[in-house]
Amino acid sequence: MKIDHIFLAYMAVVGVVTGAIVVAAPWTAEFAIKPYFWVLIAAALFDVVNYQRSDGANRLGVGARISGFILGGLVMLAITTMAGVTVKFI
Repeated sequence: MKIDHIFLAYMAVVGVVTGAIVVAAPWTAEFAIKPYFWVLIAAALFDVVNYQRSDGANRLGVGARISGFILGGLVMLAITTMAGVTVKFI
């Protein structure tokens, strides 16, 4: 399994967890750090760990990073929308 696929699966899980947290406790969406930024932080943490452990040939591409961030955000948005929770992104 390529690292890109692992990253996309990880970001989908991050989106599910973030969406579940916002649905369970809607007041968490009002923190200084917004939920979409939680997804960005998770992506950055994965990238840092991958960078430290990879030999150069097994690193994430830019397309995978952007796709993962978008996937995590969309999954989070889908879960909050289906649950009826309004999240301000700005």
